[in-house]
Amino acid sequence: MWLELMAGESVILHEIESGRFTRDQVAVTYAILLRQSKLHDYDWRRINGAITTHWTPFALEYIKKRAWLLFAGHEKPEEAN
Repeated sequence: MWLELMAGESVILHEIESGRFTRDQVAVTYAILLRQSKLHDYDWRRINGAITTHWTPFALEYIKKRAWLLFAGHEKPEEAN
């Protein structure tokens, strides 16, 4: 089951910048945004930049990989803790 996030870009930026969310938790939100990207025009450069600023370029690759696995249904969100 997938949810829809209102103001998804603001949500993920808050998760990243607050420092209270793990990379795995952000990956779940990233996957939700990927799913919604046909309906919403997200500023991926800004989102990815926030991730690399808060963590590292390696963290961005990790989050993207986890998010795509979630998006494709190869993992379940509860496995991404």
